[in-house]
Amino acid sequence: MNTRPTFSSLSAARQRLVRLMQSVNFGRIEKLQIRGGEPLLDSRLLVYRDVKFCGDNAPRPEASSQNFVLKGEVLDLLKELTELGDGTVECLVVRHGLPFTASIEAGLSRTPETLSGASPEESPRRESQLSPPLRKY
Repeated sequence: MNTRPTFSSLSAARQRLVRLMQSVNFGRIEKLQIRGGEPLLDSRLLVYRDVKFCGDNAPRPEASSQNFVLKGEVLDLLKELTELGDGTVECLVVRHGLPFTASIEAGLSRTPETLSGASPEESPRRESQLSPPLRKY
């Protein structure tokens, strides 16, 4: 029995993002706004397709499927979006219609300590937190 999430179990906004990645196949998506963990595919979004000459540049075959089991890469991306809450994915690299890497705006709430699961009280203070910032003259 397969208990992994499926495409049809996603919100409409997340379905649109998965379909966009499938249509890009190889390339990148930039300036992806996230609100409440949900992607906003609006006019600020930049989409680039990598084209291989004498190669297959068609969208992924899954793009025509009504429902399918989500791959681990998609689940990892959706988890990141949920954890981000509100913010921007500056660049999402897409390979074979799947998220490959992402550059995500890291606000104060996404410091290395919070990303590791440690609370700020449990995290050791760093030298940079103890001394004032250097001034440039």
